[in-house]
Amino acid sequence: MRLTLGLIIFFSLQVSALTEAQSQKVNVKLNNASLKEALEVLKTQSDLNFIYNNDLVNDNSQVTINATNKEISEVLQILLNQKGLDYRIVDNNVIIYPVSASANQGQDNTGQMAQQQLVVSGLVTDDTGEPLPGVNVFEKANSANGVITGVDGTYKIEVGSEDAVLTFSFIGFQAQDVNVAGRPSIDITLVEESIGLQEVVAVGYGIQKKTEVTSSIAKVTADNFNKGFATNALQSIEGKVAGLQIVRTAGTDPNASPRVRLRGTSSLNATSDPLIIIDGITGGDISSVAPEDIESMDVLRDGSAAAIYGTRGTNGVIIITTKKGATGDLKVEYSGYVSTEDAVALPNVLSADEYRAYGDATGINYVDGGANTNWSEEIIRKNVSHVHNVSFSGGNQKLSYRASVNYRNLEGIVINTGQEYLNGRINLTHKGYDDRLKVQLNMSSTIIDKDYTSYSAFDMAAILNPTQPVKNSDGTYWQPSGYGEFNPVASLEQERRGGKEKNSQMSLRADFEVFDNFTLSGFGAIDVRDLLEHEYDEIGSRSSETGGYLGRAKQKTWHNYKKMFEGTANYKKVINSHVLTLLGGYSYEGRSYEEFWAENKDFISDAQKYHDLSAGSGLADGRAAMDSYKQTEKLIAFFGRFTYSYESKYLFSATVRREGSSKFGENNKWATFPAVSAGWRIVEEDFLSDTDWLNELKLRVGYGVTGNIVGSPYLSIPRMGAGGLYVLNGQYIKSYGSTTNPNPYLKWETKKETNIGVDYGFFNNRLSGSVDVYQRKTSDLLWNLVAQVPPMIHNEVLSNIGEINNQGVELALNTKILNNGVWNVGLDATFSYNKNKLVSLSDDTFQFQAVNYEDLPAPGQLGTIFRYEEGHPIGSFYGYKYKGLTENGEWIFEDFDGEEGITDADRTFLGNGNPKINLSFSPYVNVKGVDFSMNFRGAFGFDILNVNKMYYGNPLWYPGNMLRSASSSPVNADPQYSDYYLEKGDFLKLDNITLGYTLPKKWLFGLDYTRVYFSALNVATFTNYSGLDPELELGARAGVDQRGFYPRTTTYTLGLNVKF
Repeated sequence: MRLTLGLIIFFSLQVSALTEAQSQKVNVKLNNASLKEALEVLKTQSDLNFIYNNDLVNDNSQVTINATNKEISEVLQILLNQKGLDYRIVDNNVIIYPVSASANQGQDNTGQMAQQQLVVSGLVTDDTGEPLPGVNVFEKANSANGVITGVDGTYKIEVGSEDAVLTFSFIGFQAQDVNVAGRPSIDITLVEESIGLQEVVAVGYGIQKKTEVTSSIAKVTADNFNKGFATNALQSIEGKVAGLQIVRTAGTDPNASPRVRLRGTSSLNATSDPLIIIDGITGGDISSVAPEDIESMDVLRDGSAAAIYGTRGTNGVIIITTKKGATGDLKVEYSGYVSTEDAVALPNVLSADEYRAYGDATGINYVDGGANTNWSEEIIRKNVSHVHNVSFSGGNQKLSYRASVNYRNLEGIVINTGQEYLNGRINLTHKGYDDRLKVQLNMSSTIIDKDYTSYSAFDMAAILNPTQPVKNSDGTYWQPSGYGEFNPVASLEQERRGGKEKNSQMSLRADFEVFDNFTLSGFGAIDVRDLLEHEYDEIGSRSSETGGYLGRAKQKTWHNYKKMFEGTANYKKVINSHVLTLLGGYSYEGRSYEEFWAENKDFISDAQKYHDLSAGSGLADGRAAMDSYKQTEKLIAFFGRFTYSYESKYLFSATVRREGSSKFGENNKWATFPAVSAGWRIVEEDFLSDTDWLNELKLRVGYGVTGNIVGSPYLSIPRMGAGGLYVLNGQYIKSYGSTTNPNPYLKWETKKETNIGVDYGFFNNRLSGSVDVYQRKTSDLLWNLVAQVPPMIHNEVLSNIGEINNQGVELALNTKILNNGVWNVGLDATFSYNKNKLVSLSDDTFQFQAVNYEDLPAPGQLGTIFRYEEGHPIGSFYGYKYKGLTENGEWIFEDFDGEEGITDADRTFLGNGNPKINLSFSPYVNVKGVDFSMNFRGAFGFDILNVNKMYYGNPLWYPGNMLRSASSSPVNADPQYSDYYLEKGDFLKLDNITLGYTLPKKWLFGLDYTRVYFSALNVATFTNYSGLDPELELGARAGVDQRGFYPRTTTYTLGLNVKF
């Protein structure tokens, strides 16, 4: 929630909160201490923040006090009277000012009228136009001359001359100096700080002040989310967090989720996706939350931060916090947009005329169908999508609420693809027992209706004869005669895929402060997900023809149910400047997963499609099929955390998690995951107290152990299942037997990570950010080893073997280039470097120095693409080294083994598909209600295998269509996998442009806020790569530009935000 709302609510409704703040009890015993030291002691013993001009508290005079169990208001009066100062409490903020300064909320300072030469008045607002009460306004040359803005954000102050400079300052906002220049009226807009004194981050089972965090954690709030079109909430932070890669490998397919990687690839066989937590529910489905309902996302990047989540923390943790209600009158907010797309990356193949000309020139026989068909254009459409979100929030001191409804109708650019999405969310917060009890109820329900597509449609569109028509003269679809070929328009019309997904989450959290600084908490949640998928191939479809059946229908349903409970105890102890906290907790998760599917064939009509499976005759002739299964698993953990702070200067944290999983072997069901970190806020040292240009300088060091868990729950125990049919005594008998080799010694992968970081802020935080250096080692990799048969039954067994190392550097930079109350100009940027190495793929028993994997697609047998080998990075291309071509255009490859001809021994490492460097930068300008921003993202230091060029860039592909470049290609031989088709993938994308305008309040006719904006997504790509898009898959199979794809598009969005 923005600071503005809380401040206005205070002045209008919360008199009781002021009384409570003033009555907090403290213990202070100081002798000849500085006032700043005394205020730090009060800060650590209360929930208050202190706002003051440094000149008021940085003198050399001392204060003395001995107070036991005294109200903080009494202690403040004693301390400040010694210095000629006074205070005012606004919300949880104590504003300190000289006794001579006005504290009457903007009224005339008549006592100094005779000495002043000019009276200046005006209005102070935030960047949304809301008035800001409680802002310090003082003359820079005479800090004793100051006032505080009133409840309506107005002020009035007499200054010494027309050339005076006024300073506007308030907690959580950037202070601004404004030249009076003889003006009697000055209105100003304050901008929230990127590093605010009140800013907190999620640290796992709690929050901490950002200034006291000792781990590598990045926070992105809703104000800084990417604007405009998004099919997934994670796209809101794309390019916002150093080290976090979010890649749209499926273009703008509305039903696809982006690939997410944090700090490189850490596993060969287990998941590399970060753990997502939504309002406390672990493993949350990102589709269950709308971007408009998210307050913030905290990314736990290093081991010391993620260790408290144990077996699921190896790949990092993303904690999503949704928006909650706030005290005050009913607030209604609407946000919505309309968007359309243009395809910008389609295969550059021969047109119909070029196709004919090439065939005539080369003398190759081809069939001229007499048409001029651009097959890619035939399967895309001009789409229009629209998204709407309405929220209602408000409440009182005891009960606050926020309810929202989000509707999305995302029309895919490919025909018969799209998604219709409806989500409802309610968040309630209740306080009781003098605010010692806090209860939060969160409920969410989502329905998603999806229409899928096969990416092979664009594969076909690239190679089909462009002189052939989409439909024959009799109205039937034309079909090619080649093996595996099909008409993509017919496929998308006659072979439909879709599904309906229903997700529901409910959580209840209760926090009860048993006595001062000791709180017991309980959290319970259920997460239910249901999916009903369907497939139908019409009777006349190509799949029915090639499969030898008359129509095929399939329905699949799965049900995923998770329940979880967490109980924690949290204790805080303050001893003068020492602050200690202790957290202990217990966690339980139980999950069940059930799936059933049935398929039938040979229908007499397409009328019922997949709605009447019994209508197919496949039940009678044995061509029907079905299957079902159920899985269950449990996860239990005990965890704890200890933190220590001295004067918010010397910081220490230690966590430990003891976790057990039903998935692992009998002797390895439990493991311990410790972590430790420390911080030194150098900026708080006395030798830097006079350094006005330095606002933050903190050194962090952390070490943590995390795990990665296997997917299937039964790989450590023997499993039985149904097999094929056998004839016994003239009857078909269903077999039943072993399905996998068990491994009773199976355990989780273990990652050990060290992180060193620095947080900095200079020049009133106009320049701020962080630097992190890390090294992580993942051992006990989950890998399928070749099994000895007998004694084992099957050819593979999942085991723990090998080690991967990752190391890298991450930089985050936030700059406020200009901020004078009218212009707000800045730049946010991130940079990350990562390199990894497969250290080992062996142990004392098994020796595997190298493994080849990932076959190239048909036609032909071109072998595997990648190779795991000790000493080399993950995602390494392995094939033949191109040397040249013969006069006849045939391949010449490097001969490394000296044998006659080219053999497998001549293959070598060619490159790597994982970027070593990722960067982003986002300049922005805000002036007089106009906001303009641009987001750039880039990746460097990687290679791409251009599979399209390998197949369709070869002139021997004709009489199928081919890339235009094939007509001039010197190659006159069948495709061969070599570095001839490897290209540098470096790119820089102009990812987003947004131009918005916030209407002046006088135009709004009672509305509180209105903003209109235009946004363009995926605007331009700067690259030397000749293929479709250099942004591809990450990890072990990175950098392969496959033939089948969903087109990349530029999306244009027109949006509206309204508050009333």
